[in-house]
Amino acid sequence: MARKAREKSVIGIYMVQLKATEDVLFDYKDRINFLNIIKNNKINLLSYTLLNNSFFFVIKEDGKALDAIMRKLTINFAKSYNKNLNRVGSIFAGRFVSFPAQSENDTIMLIANVHSAARFSEDVLTSCNDYFEDEFIDKRFATKLFPNKDDFYNICNGVNIDGTKIKMTDDEVANYISNTFQIQPHKLSQMPKSLIEKIVGQVFKATKASVRQVARVSKLSLRMLWDFAKKLKPSKKDKSKDVVNTDGKR
Repeated sequence: MARKAREKSVIGIYMVQLKATEDVLFDYKDRINFLNIIKNNKINLLSYTLLNNSFFFVIKEDGKALDAIMRKLTINFAKSYNKNLNRVGSIFAGRFVSFPAQSENDTIMLIANVHSAARFSEDVLTSCNDYFEDEFIDKRFATKLFPNKDDFYNICNGVNIDGTKIKMTDDEVANYISNTFQIQPHKLSQMPKSLIEKIVGQVFKATKASVRQVARVSKLSLRMLWDFAKKLKPSKKDKSKDVVNTDGKR
């Protein structure tokens, strides 16, 4: 049976997953070696989380197609790994898995997904903590879209607006929007911005959904939703105030 063709990205950006064979584990030096091979081959790396048995990362095509980039990357790394351990044979299980981004919004989602993989292991090398100081990361995408580092970290490291776990599924959030406001979520973008802000604000408060979840459901821009979410957060000044009774006594 012929292998299914990979879905192409119209902007040339992909999240890639590589999984090691059962007899292979990658230590810290192996993972740094992998990043150095990426850097030396001038591959545009947008995020990474490298575990001891699998690698997750986002890369951007630049003159060469994804398959050609990955062929060179995996061959060079496998040769180096096998030489260091005096072994032969494959080190990755099957073909790499790829997920294409078709927009800047998709790219943000993929970067966030890669960073979220860092939560599930203590033995991890990841770009999520010191992204803008990371020598292996191409920061042009992030600096173009985000006005400051905090915005990037809050969105791309998967922080919910109130720090709580998502309580509803995507379908439940979509149903809440449809039933409460009598509009299909994907049609929110056709409404005036002031009305979108009011609706989205109520959705955040009522459902405890994250910025990324509302973006998935509504197809609204992550940056727009994050701006709305920030307005809902109490300022540090507000948090520090004592509660005042209606009679003016503290």
